[in-house]
Amino acid sequence: MTLNTEKTVGEIAAEYPAAARVFEKHHIDYCCGGKHPVVEACRVAGVRAEDVMTEVETAGQTALAQQAPDWNAAPLSEVVQHILDKHHAWLREELPLIGQLLKRMLELHGVRFLPLQRVFTHLRNELESHMRKEEKFLFPSILRMEQAVAAGGRIPKSPFGSVRHPILMMEQDHDVVSRDLDEIRDITYGYDLPEDACMSFRALYRELQALEADLHTHMHLENNIVFPRTARLEREDCVLPGEERC
Repeated sequence: MTLNTEKTVGEIAAEYPAAARVFEKHHIDYCCGGKHPVVEACRVAGVRAEDVMTEVETAGQTALAQQAPDWNAAPLSEVVQHILDKHHAWLREELPLIGQLLKRMLELHGVRFLPLQRVFTHLRNELESHMRKEEKFLFPSILRMEQAVAAGGRIPKSPFGSVRHPILMMEQDHDVVSRDLDEIRDITYGYDLPEDACMSFRALYRELQALEADLHTHMHLENNIVFPRTARLEREDCVLPGEERC
């Protein structure tokens, strides 16, 4: 695969779905750090960009990768519904489960798990607030925008003005979530279990790792696909003749 040094990590992850697994392997932030050039992101991660892109090309040739949905080509309504059904619904089950596991570990091991509980509680509150804002305000607005364009009309005015405003808020939420995930990884030493870890201990770390992986995919879909495509819809509506709206 030819390396385009002008491409960002997020653009590559959006264009080549298999890239996400490669970026995860090398701890390259492709969701909240998706706006960084791939060459710079690889340098920070201590790997050669050429080698990473070769891995992306190889990963993309697998049967599983070739069956992955092309979210760039799908209607925004379909991507949004996938986020709601796959990621929001899963979080509403997963967050209480992790909360229960943490409560159990506090009962068994006491103050040792207080720092982890503190960060997780903050993360959970952020995620629950974030999902409510998306479901009540941003996602319905995106669907109205797409429907208007599909019908050949103009994008309706929204109560929050430009769609860039709520998108910026959601991206800022993602930055907070990313920092919490990094802190959880630090507290758990990269989810490194002690040899004598009990079943509850192992279950907690397993679910935290699953949460991290799912959130990376979730935030990638929004930061690198839904938000840029939505902003582009608005820009294209703004340049139509006869009306200055943006």
